Amino acid sequence: MRSILPLALLLLTACDQNEAPTIANLELSPSEVVTGDTLKVSVQVDDPDNDLIHLQVQLKQRNRVVREWTHWRLKPGEVVEEEYSLAAHEAREKFTVEALPWDDWTKGTRVATEELVIANSLPEAEAPYIHPIVAWAQYHDLRCYKDELPTDADGDDVTATMEWFVDGARYEGPLVTRLHAGDTIPFHATEVGRSYQCKVHYDDGREIHTMETTPVVPSFGNTRKVPFDFAPPMEIERVIAGSAVLGCNPWRDQLGNSYVNCNNRVGLVNPEGLPTASVQLSHDLWVARTELSIDQFEDLLGPGLLSNDAYTDSTCGRNCPATGMAVTRAFRAANELSELQGLEPCYPCQGGNGCFNTPNPYVCEGWRLPTEAEWEYLARAGSNLAFSGNNTPHFAGWTSGVANEELHSGCRKLPNAFNLCDMTGNAAELTSSLVQDGHPLPQGPDPQDVAFDPNSGDSLVVYHRGGSVEDWGHHAAIYVRKKTTDDGNAGEAVGIRLVRSILTE
Repeated sequence: MRSILPLALLLLTACDQNEAPTIANLELSPSEVVTGDTLKVSVQVDDPDNDLIHLQVQLKQRNRVVREWTHWRLKPGEVVEEEYSLAAHEAREKFTVEALPWDDWTKGTRVATEELVIANSLPEAEAPYIHPIVAWAQYHDLRCYKDELPTDADGDDVTATMEWFVDGARYEGPLVTRLHAGDTIPFHATEVGRSYQCKVHYDDGREIHTMETTPVVPSFGNTRKVPFDFAPPMEIERVIAGSAVLGCNPWRDQLGNSYVNCNNRVGLVNPEGLPTASVQLSHDLWVARTELSIDQFEDLLGPGLLSNDAYTDSTCGRNCPATGMAVTRAFRAANELSELQGLEPCYPCQGGNGCFNTPNPYVCEGWRLPTEAEWEYLARAGSNLAFSGNNTPHFAGWTSGVANEELHSGCRKLPNAFNLCDMTGNAAELTSSLVQDGHPLPQGPDPQDVAFDPNSGDSLVVYHRGGSVEDWGHHAAIYVRKKTTDDGNAGEAVGIRLVRSILTE
């Protein structure tokens, strides 16, 4: 007993003199979390007596322990780190961490962090974008594309709405729905130099997350669209003025077969025409990329005015070129399109007596047929090829050898260097050269047509160019001039391509 009593007194004295361990630092990070994030717990312990420390760490959700860690015999100053995934938890749940240290003698003080609330997870989606990125005003629709499968870590249902802005202000113009409500600004509402931006608002029922596209600024492009009331728009191409040599030039096709001898014009060229003639055009042109379709023609003048019975079964239907029209009706169709766009009509009309050509088309701002000089300049497109865009007829266009006796919708063959389609084949194309028989090839600067009054009683000659589905390849060569000498009705495979002089910018 004498030996035990001093030992007990010694232990009691040690307990009275021991200082409790402490929590030097307690952190719960990051400070902002969402479902799926990982919580990180960091605890640093200390002990004034340098005793080894034991530690209990509890992660609590509304006073319920969801995870507990215990560490033994830690050295003073030692740091413990733990992690916990929030993948199974939802937004607005609250967490705290409590740490309790003790040593072999004394229990320390429990320390807790402030509550950490799981924030709502915003919907995740690919960034929206506008197509096309490089746009031409009055030609391209601007369509906003968004992620079709946005995700939400909280499992919330996500809805999306779109909003357009122009130069930073909310767009109030017309919209078209392609896939999502209001996802497209139609081409005719776009303007050069304006900044268009689409914003997509993702709503998960808790918050709205907005994502923005990169702005698109339409520029002045070579190609645009001319709207009709009901028919599909007419694509047009800007063609820069220049010079060309018209008439017959010897050529060989890609296989090396000689097809054309300029001294033997196969009876298709006006015999009084010059072998070649140089022309210089000073006005840029807007030019239809394709021949006017049946749908477009009847949109302007109504049904029942075409004499094209031979091609009513063509598979292109109302997208076929409009053919078999009276020449005066071709002029009237051009006038109607001019008036539809608020432009000055080019052709004088005399009530029921029809319309006739104007001798100087370059002073008119409206739509019209090209002059012969313009047509051949457009078909050649800066080249000396026999056919428009190619030296081989069946590659260049729909001629008799490949057309299967049917007309075709526009641009089924490759365009020429001016981006114009079907200048060779498909439908032959009327020019504005309504002249007296024997009119030679035009030449010189801005050659003008000879004025012709359909009421004069003179024989009406209409030149059309480019050949059609009725012509074998070499009959559709660029230099070939065909004429109509009846009462002014074009053939069943003859249509029109409209042009417009660019008088001012």
